[in-house]
Amino acid sequence: MRANQQLSTLASLAILKVDLDEGRTDYLGYLEQFILHILYTKKPEIISDESICDLLLTEFGLKIPYRGVQLVLRRILKRGYLEKGEYFYKITSNLPHIDFSEKRSNAIRSIEAVYLDLIDFVKKDFSKEWGEEQTTIALTEFLSKFGIDFLRAYIFNTALPELKKTDPHNLYIISRYICHLRETCNPIFENIAVLVKGHMYANALLCPDLESIQKKFDKVRFYLDTKIILNLLNLQGSQLKSLSDELVFLIKKLNGTAAIFSHTAKEVFNILLFTENNYDNADLNNLILSEIRKNNIHKTDIILLRNNLNDRIKETGVEIQKTPNYDARFQISETELQQAVEEMIKYKNPKAMEFDINSVRSIYTLRKDSLPLRLEDTNAVFVTTNGILARAAYKVGLNHNSTKEVSSVIREPL
Repeated sequence: MRANQQLSTLASLAILKVDLDEGRTDYLGYLEQFILHILYTKKPEIISDESICDLLLTEFGLKIPYRGVQLVLRRILKRGYLEKGEYFYKITSNLPHIDFSEKRSNAIRSIEAVYLDLIDFVKKDFSKEWGEEQTTIALTEFLSKFGIDFLRAYIFNTALPELKKTDPHNLYIISRYICHLRETCNPIFENIAVLVKGHMYANALLCPDLESIQKKFDKVRFYLDTKIILNLLNLQGSQLKSLSDELVFLIKKLNGTAAIFSHTAKEVFNILLFTENNYDNADLNNLILSEIRKNNIHKTDIILLRNNLNDRIKETGVEIQKTPNYDARFQISETELQQAVEEMIKYKNPKAMEFDINSVRSIYTLRKDSLPLRLEDTNAVFVTTNGILARAAYKVGLNHNSTKEVSSVIREPL
């Protein structure tokens, strides 16, 4: 594929991501928008599976199987925009105005920002002069080989795929560049994430079963910690709420289930009760009280939230699951986990540690003695904002079958 076509592909991947954010949840729906754009802007005389496939490749750099295009053309036919001739389709009515020109321009600007920064990084760190063509080829190759690994790391804040110096040099450079973006909290990291997500959606269009990519995590329950629930309830600021909303959104897009243990719901209840009792205490201040005072939230609002807590949690898209009973056959040593955590930090509130340890030991009970090799192979994982807890759980879990490869705890990047 030529470099200019690869650039077109990268722009199309970014458009796919934008379309997802606009609420198109049907993978055929993504493809339909691209085909309608072609029909509207190109007005092709011959409309067939083959001709549309060729135009998708030329116009967007997307190589889509005939079968996928065939399904979409039939859908457009049913909408009344096409009629079936003896050999080809014909446009029969006014097509909807689908024009990706503005989206393409925005996408290319984002990609150019990545290019300029990456070229500068390569020059400073590797003493190499990369041009646009080499940059495009290297990025496209990296997405093809490591896109899913990157996406998993982006969503769940696990380790990024980091290549060795013995790997192909261009791929190694891209790997180092992405790690650099993440370590320095560079906003360009989000542009890379957009391309990765778009690449995943494009891959879905190539699958014989167009929904198969969503089935990867359909058996996984992601149990969220207390702070994430407080964020979802908008008690710790709008920015944190937005990040937690996105986490739940992405879990559902991967067909996973967002949940909490019943003891976590109890901890949230206790925090609300504490907040309610200290609402007028001017000498006490924490993140929740600060947000409540800043946004003029009334004490009655906190009482109402506490009294309807389970319903409010469910409204955020999170299920409440009963905490599993203690089962000695599958438990870790809670003392060992507590010691591992306390080696790194002391909890200000000992009760908070008890709740966290209860969550971790519950994951072991749910996994029983399974041997998951990947996150999508397990049935339960605890998601926390506490990086120290995540590291301690990983360390302790190395000696247990069910968490040797896939930790019981992953950290949410808040």
